[in-house]
Amino acid sequence: MTHQWGLGTTVQPFQPFIGHDRRVNEVISSIIVSSIHFTYTILREIQSVNTRLDNIEETINDVKETINDVKETIRAQELRSAGRTKNSIITRGNVQNIEPLFVNSGRLPMNYPTTRHELRSLNGEEVRELLSAYDIKIGDNETENEQKNKLATFLGIF
Repeated sequence: MTHQWGLGTTVQPFQPFIGHDRRVNEVISSIIVSSIHFTYTILREIQSVNTRLDNIEETINDVKETINDVKETIRAQELRSAGRTKNSIITRGNVQNIEPLFVNSGRLPMNYPTTRHELRSLNGEEVRELLSAYDIKIGDNETENEQKNKLATFLGIF
């Protein structure tokens, strides 16, 4: 059936071609599959970014913890420095008090000598425990007397 529209133009009515509905369904299905694949890819990328952010956050927390440890160590070193300065003026007498030098945690180590006489009276094991408390390395061949001198030097007593 043809229609004529004024000025001699003839228009044929639209006739769908064979398989038109099937092709539309295939295109729609293809678009849906592509959209699902794209969405899945985006979700994987988001998960990857979240994992990296978690790792960054963990690293930042580790750095903060390290900074706090360094601050504690610096604080302890400053306190020890003042104590060493006071200890450096101790005369050869045995009764003058040794200024306490705290370990990094802010505690005074066990068996800490309070006088020069107590320092001289420490046995080898007590000296090694004190050196260890201050993280002072002991040489394999160091004598007890050398270890005691190392401790006295660390304390600021010469």
